[in-house]
Amino acid sequence: MSAGEAPDRTASVACLRAFGAGADAEIDLAEAALLLASLDRPEVRLDDYRQRLADLVQDLSSERDRAGAEESATLAGRAAVIGATIAGQHDITGDRETYDDLANANLISVIDRRRGLPVTLAIIYIHAARAVGWPMEGLNFPGRFLVRLGAPDGRAVLDPFDGGRGRDAVAL
Repeated sequence: MSAGEAPDRTASVACLRAFGAGADAEIDLAEAALLLASLDRPEVRLDDYRQRLADLVQDLSSERDRAGAEESATLAGRAAVIGATIAGQHDITGDRETYDDLANANLISVIDRRRGLPVTLAIIYIHAARAVGWPMEGLNFPGRFLVRLGAPDGRAVLDPFDGGRGRDAVAL
């Protein structure tokens, strides 16, 4: 697939099959979600959306650097930086007004609209955190898909739908 062209459906499906045949740890979640989204939006150029995700990662990296090595090594520091970057600076959060809109499940539409479902937003959080070297994984809770962020001093559960706000067992 060339850089400036819209994805070829056959090539997208082949890439998705390759992801499915590989180990879970090797799957690039954001790339897989973009490929799936392109099946519904074949007219888009995926490189534009890859670049927007790369810009978000660059902003997170800059915020991490601004916070300093000591602060960004802590769980509280990481949680603050990722929430401030994704929800604050990029205004990406949950769609409370039209929650059931199918666009909320399509990563391309979520990037355009800056609103989405918990699982789609979690893909953005996971992609960004991992890109800067922070461990993060998805957690499927009843009623909400959340993420778990790791740091040397512990782990925290964050809610991408609610601006990356921390959640505890009582709040769940």
